[in-house]
Amino acid sequence: MTFVLLLPNQHLLAWQVTPGSPAEMLPRIRSRAWRLPAQLTARLEIPPGMTFHARAAGQIMIVYPEHPLLEMAPVRALPVSEEQRRMLDLLRLGLTQEQVALRMGRSARWVRYQLVCLRRRRGIPSHPRHVRRVPA
Repeated sequence: MTFVLLLPNQHLLAWQVTPGSPAEMLPRIRSRAWRLPAQLTARLEIPPGMTFHARAAGQIMIVYPEHPLLEMAPVRALPVSEEQRRMLDLLRLGLTQEQVALRMGRSARWVRYQLVCLRRRRGIPSHPRHVRRVPA
């Protein structure tokens, strides 16, 4: 039995108990055969092909990613206005910020400002993640 201590980023810590010894687990983690626990994959942005590193300390395996993983912002954090929702829907369709501004009768600067405001309120670091995460 091995206790796996997972450190996906500087704010989150998780652990699980797995069968087998640390010596058996180490090659699985290095070969990418090991998977994160399901409850964590729902909370984290995991890029495809993410490499994990591991260190054994007795019966404890410390596992950490090559790069810190970002926690996804809660979807229901704050309400979105009808205008912001329309803007996000147009962005989801693949329109550029300038095209969205034209369709909505607004300036491109207004669209950029709305995106910045939404990202700050929801704690989402990038525009594509925000467009994906806002509920319909």
